[in-house]
Amino acid sequence: MTVNLMDTVKDMFTPEAVDKAATTTGESPDGMRKAMSGAVPAIFAGLTQTVGTPTGAARIFGTITDKGGTSAQGLMSAVFGDKGSAVTSVLARGSGVKSEAASHALSFALPLVMGTLAKHVSSNGITAGGLSQLLAGHKEAIQKDPHTPPGLAGALGLGSLAGLGGAATQLVQPRTRTESATTAEAPRRRWNVILPAAALGALLIWGIASLSHNRADRVGVTAPQPPAPPAVTLHAPPAMTGPIALPGGKTLDVAPDSVEAQMAHGLSDSTLQLPHTYDLEHLTFDYDSSTITPTSAKTVNDLALMLDAYPTSRIRVVGHTDSMGTTTANQPLSEGRAKAVKDALVAKGIAADRIETAGEAARQPAPGTKPEEATNRRAEVILLSR
Repeated sequence: MTVNLMDTVKDMFTPEAVDKAATTTGESPDGMRKAMSGAVPAIFAGLTQTVGTPTGAARIFGTITDKGGTSAQGLMSAVFGDKGSAVTSVLARGSGVKSEAASHALSFALPLVMGTLAKHVSSNGITAGGLSQLLAGHKEAIQKDPHTPPGLAGALGLGSLAGLGGAATQLVQPRTRTESATTAEAPRRRWNVILPAAALGALLIWGIASLSHNRADRVGVTAPQPPAPPAVTLHAPPAMTGPIALPGGKTLDVAPDSVEAQMAHGLSDSTLQLPHTYDLEHLTFDYDSSTITPTSAKTVNDLALMLDAYPTSRIRVVGHTDSMGTTTANQPLSEGRAKAVKDALVAKGIAADRIETAGEAARQPAPGTKPEEATNRRAEVILLSR
């Protein structure tokens, strides 16, 4: 039998769910449908790439069988590593929505994907190795899916989607429950997910109920015929809303699925491997200038709040430019932009020796963009230590 689990997830996106997501994000229903549909192959691509190594496969297998649950930020990190911002960016451009809406689409789809995988793993007694092969078998479907965001390969650090998963694309038969009673029991654990907004939490509850419509058709992934599956329950506790608490009694008033929230999570998560890059899309500059735009003031303030709350942390600010101009002109411009961010942080009380700076001119355009686009007049922050 062939099964495409991406279609299983997409079948959950009813018009009612799309309308609710559109209302939450302020986007059009058409734009949100595109974003939600594009989020699914993007997530499967991230998973397929991650499980290409035994360590990655074990991590993803542990995530979907995690009895304690994983937050939305934790899921983004587990699936995309430090590529989450880049994937969000290409999804936003491909679907014509704001980055915040693309981030909501990913946050909505992530637990549905993981829950669908948990159900399939449980039904078929699949081990971590078998999960790698199951996901690798979706590579053709990912490449053929009309909703796969343009530029996704680059966002994941690949030359093309044909390279997804590396050695994991050499398919073997997934191991089943007859090989290990212990591994067959693991996916039956309850899987808890905290979504980043109350409205999306409500959508998730609807989506969980729709898991019973688990179809097996369309572009092929070879899998054994499943027996009547046991029920797998996904719980959606009340979603996190309001400011994010920081050490020392400070709060960060940002969307829980924003890049700033991901950085706050990275500062508190000792398991996150460093260095880790955060592309702060709202930290921008005027044309041919190192002057930070007025709309970037909140981002600078949020960054200062986080650094103040974690006084031993260190960062590197990397400035970028568009390609309008020569490298001779753009290199000092990019360095000046990084220094402008540092100066702004120092003015807010952050010690200068905690902030490194660098400039990349136009050598590293944001994934999915053209080098000349204004989007590349930006700075990113690399978390070096906590």
